[in-house]
Amino acid sequence: PGYEGQWCQTCKNCDKKCGEIRACAECNLFNTGPGKYTDTCGDCSYLKALHVEDIRPNQYDPRKSKTISQNGTCKIVDDTGCDLTFWYGYEDEYPENDSDDENDDYYYEDDEDDDGTLVVWTSNIDKVCPPLEDKDVAEACSKKTTCMDCSRSPGCGWCSSPHLEMKSRCSSIKENEKMCPTERREEKFNSVPTIIKESKEQTSRWSKAQLHPQQVELAMNVGDIQYLDFTYLFISSGTSLTHDLPENVDLKIFSSCGGDNLLTEISRCSGIFNGVTVKFYARFHLKSCPEKSSDWEKSYKLTLSQGDVLDIDLKMFCSCSCDKFSTDGICRNDKKTFLDINPCAEKNSCSECLQDSACNWCSDSKFSYFDGSPLPRCNNDNFFTSDLCP
Repeated sequence: PGYEGQWCQTCKNCDKKCGEIRACAECNLFNTGPGKYTDTCGDCSYLKALHVEDIRPNQYDPRKSKTISQNGTCKIVDDTGCDLTFWYGYEDEYPENDSDDENDDYYYEDDEDDDGTLVVWTSNIDKVCPPLEDKDVAEACSKKTTCMDCSRSPGCGWCSSPHLEMKSRCSSIKENEKMCPTERREEKFNSVPTIIKESKEQTSRWSKAQLHPQQVELAMNVGDIQYLDFTYLFISSGTSLTHDLPENVDLKIFSSCGGDNLLTEISRCSGIFNGVTVKFYARFHLKSCPEKSSDWEKSYKLTLSQGDVLDIDLKMFCSCSCDKFSTDGICRNDKKTFLDINPCAEKNSCSECLQDSACNWCSDSKFSYFDGSPLPRCNNDNFFTSDLCP
């Protein structure tokens, strides 16, 4: 099931298999990913990783093999933001040594199982990365016309100084550091997960916290990838993991589920002995900002089926300090101000505000920007500050 073709050689839905082999394949092919993070690449001897550019004449080539089966394609984003593609298949006749040089140890010793030898391969053209040269990054960033768009673009930085005349205020982070005063640079987040609460209180001498930590804070920019390590003490033999993170946050959890198992992407661990502590690695990738600004700072839950919960306080860098009401910072290349794009903010009373069908009024005492600074209570319906009203 799940394969098609005359000999069932092509996988129709390979997401599950890609998750199973990703850690080993990504680490051995590209030297990145969860296998690199956990330093477990050496545990992947069952897998044969090939770069097609390195295959010499008369050597085994999976693309030409007539005995490879259960083929599939995996597309992933690595920890540096590169789009990676690799292929896999099971080879029934993988040679123990197919080299044209008797001293060449390029190939691993064959260790076949019932399905054959798992082979993964890729080529240089199947790794597509964001611009790396600073001039290329700066050129791409210069097309962003607002600080909000600039802040959501990896590698870009905005200069809000009203004392500098600039054609484009968005440039590469390196270029921005050269030309923009420190106090006028819109600094993005630069942090790792912070543990807010390590363990819950024991209600009796027999109770013991199974999940560590209990609460963390993540501060992420668009494009960021962060890893969070957590452990779970098993009392029952298995657990499933679910979460309520939004679609713009990609969460993948990797674990060996204890014992001698390999590191794989998992949503459940089972068959664990009572008293065994298992380590998990959660990989968060912020792909974009949510449409609603009220979701830019929000708490989410990673839940284990026994009821234990890891609280995740997530902050996303989606707007700039110059987007606030009381600032002289320039947030747009066209130099339009807060009031220019949110004219409702000039209205000082609820009655005056609601006379305009394009405006809305927030009467909540806790209405403010994320940092606690005040906001005008009257705002345009389609302006981001409207969503911040509780």
